[in-house]
Formats: sequence, structure tokens, C-alpha cells
Amino acid sequence: MSRRATAGITGLAIAVWILVSEVDLSPHQRISDLPVYEEVARRVTGGDVPFRDFDVEYPPLAVGLLTLPRLLPMQFSSSFSLLMAVAVCATALGAVATARALGMSTRRQLAAGGVVALLPVLLGDFVQTRFDLAVAALLAWMLWAVAGLRWRTAWALLAAAVA
Repeated sequence: MSRRATAGITGLAIAVWILVSEVDLSPHQRISDLPVYEEVARRVTGGDVPFRDFDVEYPPLAVGLLTLPRLLPMQFSSSFSLLMAVAVCATALGAVATARALGMSTRRQLAAGGVVALLPVLLGDFVQTRFDLAVAALLAWMLWAVAGLRWRTAWALLAAAVA
């Protein structure tokens, strides 16, 4: 895939993310995990050790992912949204790479990336307030590794997604 197509898929994913962030496409009661994530991040950056000093219901690598937005110089919710925007871009590009590895046409590669880039419209604030997109990105790239018979990489990505 060309750099232009990669930039196009990335641009689409970012535009959709901004749209979903700014426009409430499906009015409903919002349920957010962000306060829980922020509390975990606050405790970790305050020196507490997860699983020893406080209980965490998430896998161990999730704690690092949840702490990262607190280290950025903006509000936690904005930092987390930025992190998930990067994750949706990585997921879309992983779908494109997987389609390429499977020998699909350029049109189908673009369709795969485009569908993934548009998913936040369907899922709305659900994807903005949970860390599932980071796991989805790892799994998208794991599928690319499987399609390319890169077994060690595939197992490493699967292990990271589970952890």
C-alpha cells in the first residue's frame, strides 16, 4: 500500500475519532470507565504498587496503559482519548496490513482499513472510555503476523493483548 493510502486511512480514522468526540451521535446515558482508570493512574503515579497496595480488576499490562495518560501534559480524559485515537489508527493500519498479507487487492485493503476506521461511529463513546482499542490494535497486528507466518511475532502480540 502506498504512503498516500496509508495517510488516507490514518486521516479517516482521526477524522472519525474527532467527529465522535465532538458530536453525540447516539444520545443515551453515558457510562464511562475513565474515573476508574484515572484512579488507578493516580495511585500508581503516587507510588502505590498495583496488586499489592490496591486491587486492580485489569490485567497487569493494562495498568501501564492506564497510567500513560496521566504522564501526558493534559487532562486525563483528553490524554486517554488521544491514546485511543492512536490505537484506532493502529488497528485500521493492522487491518490493511493483514489484507495485504492475505494477497487482497488494493481496493479490499482500503475497504478493510476504512471499515475499521469507521467503527467508532457505530460504537460511539464506548470506544472512547475503554481501553479495548489498544487490545484490538495488538490483535489486528497479530492477525497480520499469522497471515505472514511470523509465528513468534504473532504469539508475542497475542501475549501482550492478553496481558
